[in-house]
Amino acid sequence: ISGSGDNAVFTALQTFDLNENVQTITYNFAASASTDANIAFKIAAEIAYSYIVLDDISYEAIPACPDVTGISASNVSTNQAQINFNEVSGAVAYEVVVTTANSPEGATPVTFETNSGIVTNLQANTAYKVFVRSSCGENQLGVWSEAFTFYTSCETVEGFIETFEAVITPQLPNCWTGIVSGPNVSPYSSIQTYYYGQNQANLQLVYLFGDGSTIDSNSNITLVSPRVSTLNSGQYRVRFSAFGNATLVVGTLSSNNADATFTPVQTFQFTEYNNYTYSVVFDTPTTDEYIGFKLEGGDIYNYVALDDIYYEPIPACDDIYNVSIVDFDDDDISLAWEGNNNDGGVVVYSTVPNTDPNLLSTYYPTSENSIELENLEPL
Repeated sequence: ISGSGDNAVFTALQTFDLNENVQTITYNFAASASTDANIAFKIAAEIAYSYIVLDDISYEAIPACPDVTGISASNVSTNQAQINFNEVSGAVAYEVVVTTANSPEGATPVTFETNSGIVTNLQANTAYKVFVRSSCGENQLGVWSEAFTFYTSCETVEGFIETFEAVITPQLPNCWTGIVSGPNVSPYSSIQTYYYGQNQANLQLVYLFGDGSTIDSNSNITLVSPRVSTLNSGQYRVRFSAFGNATLVVGTLSSNNADATFTPVQTFQFTEYNNYTYSVVFDTPTTDEYIGFKLEGGDIYNYVALDDIYYEPIPACDDIYNVSIVDFDDDDISLAWEGNNNDGGVVVYSTVPNTDPNLLSTYYPTSENSIELENLEPL
């Protein structure tokens, strides 16, 4: 453009068709006799409320070798990945940096002879950035590409405890996956963590939202656990608290992507707000390595909320639940509970909140589902 005023003359050089997806666009200015000293970006649209958004505008010397585009990662494992990108015309090799830093500066690149190669010695469950530049011969290097980010796979675990307290909402914890797919799944459906201030013991939960979805055999709204190595033992269970207004199916999966085969194990129907604890026993060996929590049924605003998910060995005795205070005075208290076939249990207590009971050394065994604790210190 000839200037910056209203009477400046605009000379069109190239037109780009844009959409909602972010694109990186490059234009090389050919040598010309033009006296223009300004670059202009002009919207050309006949539809009301049309717009364009620009960012990261760089005006620089044309590099000695063309830019690298189309970077991706495939066959990602815990310690290696295959890096792919579009072939560059005229390039004889490519320099690649895979780093946890935000820039390739200071890193030693590896050389790819083609537009695909494998990088090794990576750390599990880590975000890596990939930078690539082309080489058209000695001292003829292109510029570094924009960063492409991928995550290495998580290590397989024997068991896990997930309370969702350490994540930044609405993100899922590392190594957990949310699958939301299917032709009848609403665009408002989601799987996300949520700050739930009314639950004073645990303030963050994970929600499976149907929100307008027609749940059928082709619908898939599934929370997927980290990869575990013990499902084939037949000796583990998953224990969790939940509430909602829909059906939750707990099962196993062959992988943590939308193409995985889901094998149902147990179904729960939620019709009220109350938050209860549930458990599912995986006593049938399987080759699957993931646990899935799948949303099914419910009304148009269907949802299920989950919290405190424990994947653990099946205990030797049945669970105890509904512990209640029967009576108390200044230094005595009577407790009762349900479960364990009414065979009693072992009671431990502490004056320190949130104490791990496994760390306490004084036990009070009882053969009944009740006990009276005496000579306690008053508040």
